[in-house]
Amino acid sequence: MSQKSQRSRNVTSATRLAVGSGALLLSAMSAQVVLPGLGSPATAATSTLLCVGFDQCNARGMSASGYHQHWGHMYWNMYSGRNCVNYAAYRMVEAGMPDKRPWSGSGNATNWGRAMSSITDKTPAVGSIAWWAGGAPGASSLGHVAYVEKVSSNEIVVSESNWGSDFDWRRITRDGYWPTGFIHFRDRQLVNKVKPSIVGTPKVGVRLTVGGGTWSPSGTPHYQWLQDGKPLAGKTGRTFMPIRYQIGHRLSVRVTATRPNYQSASVVTAATAPVVPGDLTVTRRPTLTGTAEVGKTLTVSPGSYSPSGAKTAIQWYADGAPISGATGTTFTPTQALAGKRISATVTATRMGHNPLAVSAGETGPVIGTPVRVVRMGKVSGAMRPGKVLSVRPGTLRPSNARVSSYTWRRNGVPIPGATGETYRLTPADVGKKITVVLHLAATDHKAVNVKYTAGWLKVFPRMTLTPTAGKNRIAVAVHVWAPNVSFEGLMVKVTASSRTHWARVVDGVARTTFSKVAAGRRAVTATFSNRKASAHTVRKTVRVEK
Repeated sequence: MSQKSQRSRNVTSATRLAVGSGALLLSAMSAQVVLPGLGSPATAATSTLLCVGFDQCNARGMSASGYHQHWGHMYWNMYSGRNCVNYAAYRMVEAGMPDKRPWSGSGNATNWGRAMSSITDKTPAVGSIAWWAGGAPGASSLGHVAYVEKVSSNEIVVSESNWGSDFDWRRITRDGYWPTGFIHFRDRQLVNKVKPSIVGTPKVGVRLTVGGGTWSPSGTPHYQWLQDGKPLAGKTGRTFMPIRYQIGHRLSVRVTATRPNYQSASVVTAATAPVVPGDLTVTRRPTLTGTAEVGKTLTVSPGSYSPSGAKTAIQWYADGAPISGATGTTFTPTQALAGKRISATVTATRMGHNPLAVSAGETGPVIGTPVRVVRMGKVSGAMRPGKVLSVRPGTLRPSNARVSSYTWRRNGVPIPGATGETYRLTPADVGKKITVVLHLAATDHKAVNVKYTAGWLKVFPRMTLTPTAGKNRIAVAVHVWAPNVSFEGLMVKVTASSRTHWARVVDGVARTTFSKVAAGRRAVTATFSNRKASAHTVRKTVRVEK
């Protein structure tokens, strides 16, 4: 409708009553009521007034966005005052558009949707302009425009300034008097108030999370992860775990907030530092087992690591220096490594991760090959109490082998204090087997013990044989003794008349009697030989009477 036409139109009294009173409006909603002028309200049974007038609407929280203070201005060259087109143009200028009509031609409401057909559709949005074409249900031939304040699934709420009437807010449902279309000059959109950020270390295997970020009004965030600013296909979750292909690249996230009937808004987080390789962790430590001895096998168990799939490599060391070629799970020390400490390191590797070297442990010094006796030694010296025995170790290999200790033994039991190269025999040794154990040692070789036997210590006994002949009988007494030695309880062999008796030494004398001995000269022999005494025999002859 032209501005000239607007001046010539009159508002009927019935229309004034309908617009001026909400109650009368509601009672008249069963009939189509239109308002002449520069656009008119689309009143019908599907329309419900929520407030009328600046004061009432403002009191109910339904603002006119200050139009009542600015309606004296002709926005987009529309007539000033109370009319739908000036109010709609004001709301668009207030939303940031320039105060210049965005098309050339008529400013009547019916022309708005046609002139702006490229941005007009059937979808309502908060901040869009609801548009009724001329003659549309609920509108006059001049059409109508209103500002969309709210949108829900089956209705919209608009604010409008009506020609010849007052400002109001209305709820309109879809069952009959729905706008012809919606013009999207400057739909309201979500505004990012606090920029989201990426939380976490940009490292392979470490989960990153989008944190923070607030929007006005609140919206539902949607995520798209970017690599060097380019979208990563399918990576649209709030969290993301970099893989090896991201190493050296920077990650960011485009966060898009959406809200029904609002224009979405997107913001890109700050980029991370370049992604670095991940770290492996030990889930079961490697171990080194076995005896550190020349010729014996040591074994390494490689352990296990997270994430799984890591490969392992082993390197053996001697006193911290790598052993050439020693990279298997087992290793056998040679004599060249005797005295050195053997260790092993397991290095776990996995693509996209930093190598992880873990010690499997360290042995004590490697025990070398045993010391050898290539020519036997011996014990020399007289086996008599008071005599000194000495021992020679023989010829040893290696050449630096030596006797580190001596242990003289009596019947296998160490003799207290007898720990030298020589030993003086004592009466306590009589009747005992004397041995000596030499502990042989050499640098980087296994120590060994060698035993030499001196022998049994026996004394030469002194014996007195006293046979006494009687009638057909011989009584024999054998005195046996030696300095500091007791022969008590030992047996003496006595032979007479081709018969043998064994007599026990009691108080130094062994006694026995032969009966039924034939008369004549008879030989008597006494022999003493045992663990304490060297063999000694004495003989005498006696005459036996008949």
